[in-house]
Amino acid sequence: MSRRRDQEAPGKRRSALFLKFLLSYLLLVALILAVISVSLYGVFFRTLKSEIEILASNNLAGMCAFMDTMFYEMDHIAYEVSNDPAMLSHVVYQNRYAALQMSQRLNGYRQTNTFITDILVYYHADIARKYNTGVKFFTTNGILDPVAVFDYFYRFENWSYEALLGEAQTITAPVIRPLESVVTERIDSKEFITYICPIYNSGTPVNERGVVLFLIDRNDLAGMIRGNLREYKGTIGLFDHAGERIFSQSFDEKAQGAAVP
Repeated sequence: MSRRRDQEAPGKRRSALFLKFLLSYLLLVALILAVISVSLYGVFFRTLKSEIEILASNNLAGMCAFMDTMFYEMDHIAYEVSNDPAMLSHVVYQNRYAALQMSQRLNGYRQTNTFITDILVYYHADIARKYNTGVKFFTTNGILDPVAVFDYFYRFENWSYEALLGEAQTITAPVIRPLESVVTERIDSKEFITYICPIYNSGTPVNERGVVLFLIDRNDLAGMIRGNLREYKGTIGLFDHAGERIFSQSFDEKAQGAAVP
């Protein structure tokens, strides 16, 4: 029996050594895999972060390009109104057919620029008096008087025809009115941005003729920005050159109502 135990002892020692070696090997492999995994995850997350930053940058660049195009289109329309002989004040005030043609032209501009809800052309009141007639607004909805515009079609919360009279005399460069509530046709309450461009005399920057008003519906603008930003989650703000907030829109349900600093 003693000899048998002596023969089994070396086998047990070898088994114990092998087990220790196997455990050490497995531990080493596990450590190596852990290090490789951490390294790979680090590379993955750095790559993912870089891709997200590139995507966000491209989306914002696309939105900026869209906004630039939007304002360029409105400036171009105002330029057309200023320089087209068929839309000069003395033509449309004296010729009813020319006035109707102008309304159709404005409607054509609106249809090709879907972010625009309406375009209104206002010539100074003294021009209307010169032709012994009341002030008219030439719009995509037809030829309207001031009461129809500001009391029926667009009742602004913080703006009126009287306020426009004072502002139109001094506007010599485009102006943006911040987003505000407007009751349309005395029924629907909407929010509009109003972009105001002066009607220039050729060769002079002085506004002696009137202004072109562009009404932009908040929902239409938000939808077009959403299309440019795609999967962006957060709040977008539009500011004028003085830093005043013109428009803000959240594209994240959790951020609805969040203020833009």
